Amino acid sequence: MPDIGDLLKLGLSGCPLAILLFGPKLDPPSIDAHTRDLQEKRKQLRRALAKEGHEVILIEEEIKGSLPAPLDNAWVQELAILRSYESFDLIIILVHTPGTNVELGVISSTKELAERSQLFLCDQYQTGAAWVACQAAVLVGAVFTPYTYPADIVDCHLTAKVLEKVRAVQIGKFLF
Repeated sequence: MPDIGDLLKLGLSGCPLAILLFGPKLDPPSIDAHTRDLQEKRKQLRRALAKEGHEVILIEEEIKGSLPAPLDNAWVQELAILRSYESFDLIIILVHTPGTNVELGVISSTKELAERSQLFLCDQYQTGAAWVACQAAVLVGAVFTPYTYPADIVDCHLTAKVLEKVRAVQIGKFLF
């Protein structure tokens, strides 16, 4: 009889995920420390997930400025990418900047996107609209993980939560 741990590891390694990773745009580095730390965390997440064989898509790398008007509009292109949600196993969003707040609005108001999403928002924003949007998304299946800045970003608690969710999605994909 094979070792169950080895059997599961083998099964999960055969189930790479397509992950859409939103967060503060990576370049240029922000002058705001919180935003800059989230930019770095996004880079770390991308590396960690890619190392495990997952396809990690950063939305800003998919935007094409060379399309004819009105298709050259970055927001129109983002919406088109989001509406192709069937191609994503998981959507992760580090909400903090104006752009990520807009993306959160689309995700939290679209059942098919919310149910594939893991949302991260700093606990200092508990009285804001983004917090309420995250709570609404949970009603249709999103996972909402508030974090404390800077501890959860610097100490990699956020990375651990992402990897935990990735494993859960992989198990679902492997077993069902």
